[in-house]
Formats: sequence, C-alpha cells, structure tokens
Amino acid sequence: MTEPDRWSVGLETVAPGWLLIPAGMSEEDRTAWVDARVAELREAWGAEWGPGSEDRVRSLLVAGAEERSESDALLLFQVWPVFAPIAAMCRIAVLPNDGLPPWSEWGGVAHRVEAPHVGPGVQYTERHEREMGGAGLHEVFSTALVFNDDRSALVIALQEMPAIVLNDIRDGFVGLLDSIRLQAPDGSAFASQEPAGVLDDGPWRVEAV
Repeated sequence: MTEPDRWSVGLETVAPGWLLIPAGMSEEDRTAWVDARVAELREAWGAEWGPGSEDRVRSLLVAGAEERSESDALLLFQVWPVFAPIAAMCRIAVLPNDGLPPWSEWGGVAHRVEAPHVGPGVQYTERHEREMGGAGLHEVFSTALVFNDDRSALVIALQEMPAIVLNDIRDGFVGLLDSIRLQAPDGSAFASQEPAGVLDDGPWRVEAV
C-alpha cells in the first residue's frame, strides 16, 4: 500500500476561490467540471468579468484538471485569490519520511507552525527570481507546510507566485492549517513530532525571506 493510499484527509476551506479538483475524472467529467467552474467564477467576478476572461480562465482550469489527472497528491486545489485570471495550485500530499534533509540544509527560511489537529510542523519559504512572460525578472515565493511523524511527512505546498498573490491567499491557507486532519484507515490520527532547530514564529512570513 502506498503512502497516499494509507491516509484520508479532512479539512475546511471557507475562503472564496479555493476550487478542489476531483481525482479520477474521466474526460467527460473534466469537461463538465471546467464548464461548471467557469460559470461559478463568471458569477463571482460580476462586472470584473471582461471580454477576454473566459478563454484565459478556461485555459487555467483545463491545465489544473490535467495536472490532477497526473498527480498522486491526496488533494489538489486551484486557488483564485482575486477577480482576475491568476490562479495558484495548492497540493496536499503524504510522502515517506526517508531522505528528507534537515531544515538547516535547505536554502530558504523555516519557521515553526502548529496545526490544531495535526501537531507542530515547519513553514518553509523560498524566494527566487524568475523570468515571467518576457517582462524581465520577477521575485516569486514558494511556501510549504511540512508535518512529520518520523515515518511519513504531510506536505501542504503552494506553487511559486509573486508575494502579492501569496498574501491574497493567506487567509485561506491559514484556515486550511487550522482545520486539516489526517487519518489512517484503521482510524488512527496522524500526529506530528516537534521539529528540531526551527524558530517558534508565526505561520506566514513571506516578508522575512
């Protein structure tokens, strides 16, 4: 049995714009899902929905659905933080603990976090400069929350995005942290161990990287 098959995850996302992409969709299901989400976003955006919005929104939704078909993540969200064709992927996965390096060997910034139903963990943030759309270099950040029980690691990761976009996602991301639960088929709950060598700090510090 693989690690993703061992666990079931429960959470609440009350922030708007967090679209859960179902696993195991057929091509017909994907088309129906994309059509429904286009209609949902069109209604939510209201007057912000312009003449070119549908093609760009549909393209991002199709890309998200295609990624879900190839991903072994437990859950995959596409997050729409503003009324514009800008979306970030949030992946929730359980990985084997073997081979995870100590935080001191990672190149970003690590801070301690606490998930009420999982336990202590690490928020790890990296900053890079990337070429974006031929408009020169832009500063982007990636953020991941990692909880380790010495056998498996629960990882909640946001893809690279500019800081202004990640900050718009903040409320939903912190809300997810507050509600997430992980449970094995036998009913036992995942309980993480205290990470060593990590600052006891707040759960969102993009500005400190």
